[in-house]
Amino acid sequence: MASAQKRKKWTEEDLEERSLIDKYAEMASNGSLARTRTREKKFRPIAAHVNAGHHAVDPVAYPFLRSWKNASTKAVTMVLWVFGYGSLIWNPGFDFDEKIVGFIKDYRRVFDLACIDHRGTPENPARTCTLEAKKGAVCWGTAYCVRGDREKERAAMKYLERRECEYDQKTSVDFYKEEDLLRPAVTGVLVFTSTPDKKASKYYLGPAPLEETARQIATAHGPCGNNRDYLFLLEKALFNIGHQDDCVIELANEVRKIIGSLKGTGVVSYVRKDTPSFMRIHHWMGQWPLRDLCGRMNGKVWSALRSVQDVIQWSMWRKNINHSFTQKIRPEPI
Repeated sequence: MASAQKRKKWTEEDLEERSLIDKYAEMASNGSLARTRTREKKFRPIAAHVNAGHHAVDPVAYPFLRSWKNASTKAVTMVLWVFGYGSLIWNPGFDFDEKIVGFIKDYRRVFDLACIDHRGTPENPARTCTLEAKKGAVCWGTAYCVRGDREKERAAMKYLERRECEYDQKTSVDFYKEEDLLRPAVTGVLVFTSTPDKKASKYYLGPAPLEETARQIATAHGPCGNNRDYLFLLEKALFNIGHQDDCVIELANEVRKIIGSLKGTGVVSYVRKDTPSFMRIHHWMGQWPLRDLCGRMNGKVWSALRSVQDVIQWSMWRKNINHSFTQKIRPEPI
C-alpha cells in the first residue's frame, strides 16, 4: 500500500490546524514542551496527534500526512509570545490566550526611556522602563501568548506597536519559568526594547543619578496620569507576581521621599492610596506615621531575606544544579 502523500500547505479554517493548536497548547501548559530538548522531539508527537485525528480517521478527506518539520513551522508562525516587564505586567491591553510568570536572562530593568504622550510631555518627559543588557542579570515579568487566530495576532501586534512606539527595537529572547532555571520554557519571545544611544533613539534619556531620576518621576505627568503612579503600580505588580526588583523599590522609596518634601509647596498632590499594600504607605509624615514606619521596615526586611534566597538560587543555577525553592519568602501584611 502506497504511503499517503505529504504536503506543506495548511488552510485557514483547516480542522487539522485547530488540532495542532490544541495539542501545542496542551504540551505548553503541562510543561512537556519545555522539558523536551530537540525540535524534532517537541513536534513529532504534535504531528502524530494531527495525523491520528484526521488522516487515520478519514484518509479521503485528509489525504496528507503531516511531518514534524511541517508541524513545527506551522506552530511557530501561529503562536505569538510577548514579554512584559513594565506596564504590560498589570495592564496588557490586548486579548491573549495564556499568561505565565517568569524571567529572561542577561537583561535588567532600567528607567532610561522618555514618555512624552502618556505620563509625560515633551517639556517634562516621564521616565519609563526599558531593558539594559547585563551579563548574569535577570528580569522578571509576564509572558503573554496569542495563538491560533491570525486576526487576533495582527490586532495584538498593531496595538502593541502603537502603544510601545517609543521602543525602536523588537528583540527575540528565551523565557524561563521558576520551575526550571536551565531550560527555557518558551523560545522566540518578543520583547520591545530601545537602542541605548541618544542619537539613534530620540526617546532614550540614558541613566541619571537616583535622586535626579526620582525627582523627574515625582513631578512628571501627562494625559494618561502621573509618572509616579506608573512606578508605584510597577512596584505593586512585581510584588503581586512574587518577584520584586530591588532597584524599583529603592527608586519608589526615593520618589516618596521627594513627594513628601514637595507636598507643602503644592508641586505634587497627595500620594495615591493604591501603592503596594505590603508597605501601607500614604505619606512618610502623614496621618499614621507609626504604621508607615512598620510597613517600610516590613518591606525592607523581607526584601533582604528574599534577596539572599535569590542569591542562593542563582548560585545553584550557575553550578547547573536544577533546583527551585518550593516556598518563597513573603512578607506578612501590616
